[in-house]
Amino acid sequence: LLGGSSPDSLVTPGVGYYAGKEIASYGPPIGTPTVWICFVGSSELTPTTTAACKDGYSPAGSKPPSTALLFTNIGGGAGAGDIEQSITPAGLSSVVSMAPTLKANGFSGVSFDMETLSGFASFDDFSQAMKYAVGNCTAAGLLTLLTTAKSGISTGALLNGGLPSVNNGRTQPWPGGTTTFATFQEDVVPLFDIYSPQCYSSGTQVGSVHDICIPFGGISYAGFSGAKHFWPSVGGKWVQSLNGADPVDTLNAESGTNFGPDITVTGYIVFNKI
Repeated sequence: LLGGSSPDSLVTPGVGYYAGKEIASYGPPIGTPTVWICFVGSSELTPTTTAACKDGYSPAGSKPPSTALLFTNIGGGAGAGDIEQSITPAGLSSVVSMAPTLKANGFSGVSFDMETLSGFASFDDFSQAMKYAVGNCTAAGLLTLLTTAKSGISTGALLNGGLPSVNNGRTQPWPGGTTTFATFQEDVVPLFDIYSPQCYSSGTQVGSVHDICIPFGGISYAGFSGAKHFWPSVGGKWVQSLNGADPVDTLNAESGTNFGPDITVTGYIVFNKI
């Protein structure tokens, strides 16, 4: 592993935001941001410099708030162009080689948006590549965040390999199915500093925690209890609908029912327009 410095300290309760060129009209922020994910959505690690990390919630050219730790991102959404946003062997290799440079460039962490996979020969191939990438981030003094659609494999994207109609079948189903995904939860997820299930579909839902976070079926949130921090991603409209109530308190009030008795919510991340 490539050595480096100590990671920056996460402030909890944490307030994160996804912000980048694709969501420049979203906002404004709710709460004081402690983590800012410079999100583009690509199989390539991007951006690699903080100069390319925009506010996304303010006029064009604004910079992220000084209160926030900056994360770059790899991976992305499971819509049209899946293959361009998949987690791939080449992408994970770039995380390994770039980790020390990212820290020197001012980034505090890397977000892994794991919604589709492409190019892995087996589960072991994927697992080892992911472990090596995360391990090198940690060794370089970078925090790591894993985000998946709700309960992870329980999506058309990961379980079935995405949407063949838009990606020509080039992404792949989860290698090994639900059995190996349980192994991933046990062996790989605890390496991450933050796990963030995406508690939204369109990003505009409101209602109870159960309403917005109910998994698609097949995999329990309880399997993610090994993550150091559990920060659900939520839509801005849902946060606004709380009328000032603390989102962390609200998520925790229903945590035992929705996420499992061993999971405590220590932050949240906002995605999508208000």
